[in-house]
Amino acid sequence: MKFKTNFKDMREAVVTIGKAVKKNMSPIEISLVKIEAGEDYVELSTNGSIGACVKIQAVVEEAGSFVTSFSGINILSVRKCDGDINASNEVNENTLVLKYRGGKAKTELAAVDKVFNSVANPTDDCANVSLPYASLKSMCKDTVFAADDNVASDLHAIKVNIMDDTDGLLKFTLAACDGKSIAVRTAYAVKEGAYTGEILILPDVLKISLEILETEDENVKISIGNGKLFMETENARTCFPVLDKNYPDLNRILNAKKCSFTASIKKDELIERLAAYEDTDLTPQEIYSLKAGTILKALRTEWIPVEERLPEESLNSVIGWDEYRERCCFVQYYAGSWHLGDESVRIIAWMPLPEPYQGKEG
Repeated sequence: MKFKTNFKDMREAVVTIGKAVKKNMSPIEISLVKIEAGEDYVELSTNGSIGACVKIQAVVEEAGSFVTSFSGINILSVRKCDGDINASNEVNENTLVLKYRGGKAKTELAAVDKVFNSVANPTDDCANVSLPYASLKSMCKDTVFAADDNVASDLHAIKVNIMDDTDGLLKFTLAACDGKSIAVRTAYAVKEGAYTGEILILPDVLKISLEILETEDENVKISIGNGKLFMETENARTCFPVLDKNYPDLNRILNAKKCSFTASIKKDELIERLAAYEDTDLTPQEIYSLKAGTILKALRTEWIPVEERLPEESLNSVIGWDEYRERCCFVQYYAGSWHLGDESVRIIAWMPLPEPYQGKEG
């Protein structure tokens, strides 16, 4: 095998594959990566609880494949240089030599004598739909937060549904429920065949898959079949198994109780408030964020990332930033998780409340 490609493209491919390796929970030393050179491309792939493939352009002199450990090739993720990287195992078929920095630096990868199970491809009869990446990412963000955090729970899942709709359209739905709240998002796509399918997948797997497939303006093809869900763009592909859990019928829950309420408000006051909002040219979320920022500046305090430090477990409130709803709120941290009333929330940063008011001295 012999090929040449751009170093930065190769490095980015290694970083992307690494996201799947970390999710697979296998020690990096024994996680395998397959490097395959085709007619005008090089593809890196790894397999486990989530399979991932990343394809980059290359000048290929000799096609072939090489299986090595992720720990070996991962050295490229911390190297920074411009120009090309050349790869060859002509001298020794069990050693792939990577040369870069104009040939002044090299990395040698040892072949691993283990069976590598290639990442599966969807069959032609799989249920599938194509959606813009930005739309799919937004749907994920608006539903994943509602899945139960307890991995042993039947509600620790995302429900994916592809079904026929009217007027030649296809309906794609993501739904989640933690027993207290339900989140459902639906998108529509042009129908290209007779597709139906419904499965359950892990929330974290869906998030990581979207990180691997990240793109600016491409569509993501989503296929369901053979006990797996497949997601792919032009240069990346993921594959992971579906779950076998007893998941509730969310439509039945949603339709079981219809609730309504009435409220009274003065017409003149309503018109005045609406006019003030329209004059800002801002969305309600932007207005909320501005107010939150003003309050926090007044408190003269800074956000503390949860990776850096957590508050002491207590029923006393702190200010937290809710990742999925993109808002700050008063939350409590106890029993190893964040709580907003009876609801669990995903907080990525927090800050303590100011000291109690003591009154003016004298």
